[in-house]
Amino acid sequence: MHNRLNSWINGYARETIGGYWGRLGVCLVSRSRGLPPTVVYVPSGKDTESAGWGEAVLKLEALSGIKRAQMAFAMALDTDDVFLRTITVPEGLDERQLEQVAIVEAVSNLPVPPEEICLDFIRGSSDGRDETVGIAFCRRERIDEILANAEEVNVPVHVIDRDVQAIHDAIENKALSENTDIKYPYGIVLTELSSRIVICLGPTEFEVYPVRIPTDDIAELGVSLLTQLKHCWMRCKMSRPIDSEVLEQVLVIGDVAPRFDWQSMNAETSSSKKIDHLLIDQFVEKDSANDYAPDEIILIALGMSGRCLS
Repeated sequence: MHNRLNSWINGYARETIGGYWGRLGVCLVSRSRGLPPTVVYVPSGKDTESAGWGEAVLKLEALSGIKRAQMAFAMALDTDDVFLRTITVPEGLDERQLEQVAIVEAVSNLPVPPEEICLDFIRGSSDGRDETVGIAFCRRERIDEILANAEEVNVPVHVIDRDVQAIHDAIENKALSENTDIKYPYGIVLTELSSRIVICLGPTEFEVYPVRIPTDDIAELGVSLLTQLKHCWMRCKMSRPIDSEVLEQVLVIGDVAPRFDWQSMNAETSSSKKIDHLLIDQFVEKDSANDYAPDEIILIALGMSGRCLS
């Protein structure tokens, strides 16, 4: 409460700083109205994990003009670390009772003691007798690692979410800024951090499929990705009640994307109405032309930077 009162008295609120932290390093993104998002990236290979965080915060302070006392992190977790479940419970349970039910569900899916699980839940629809509840949970150690590094740089963490949600949100925000519509279902082909295809069925509904990136023959790469896209889309249609025959759009992300004429190649597989390469450099400002930040990492941090802090 004391810090919140200081914010009110001083006339400022903490700025949301979107972040990625993983095996490739630390990436932070800040947004200021009327200006392109500011991106800083510190590659992995530092002596300690917190050193990368500290260097990234110092860079962001210098480039954006935002002091760390005004920052709050919104960090992304690897989607594979997060479990999502939807359950049905009797209507009328209070928050404490719902939490107990959620813990039982989490332990049945993640066989560790309850104290080693971190979870959240959201109430859904009700039919007058039963209520649907969405649950998200993960190992507490993953959250503790993020909190420990943030504490080292004296910046609080206010939001943690899945990386695919952050990528989706970054794409949606870009579309809104360009006055274009996002139509579902659409696909995202990720080729850098973790090779996977994401099928977006709605604002929070995703199917994620790992894919293989051929390394020996570049000529086969584009064909292979589109073939795997077709197979992933078929699997998605078999497991979900989907009316669409093809995807509305597919976005290819990563440095491999500019090598191919995706639209011409797509004519052979017909999995999507169109395929485009998403250009990240056009709508962000990086801290240095010499610091290469993978597009996927930037999208993750960019999407998290748009989260509202409660």
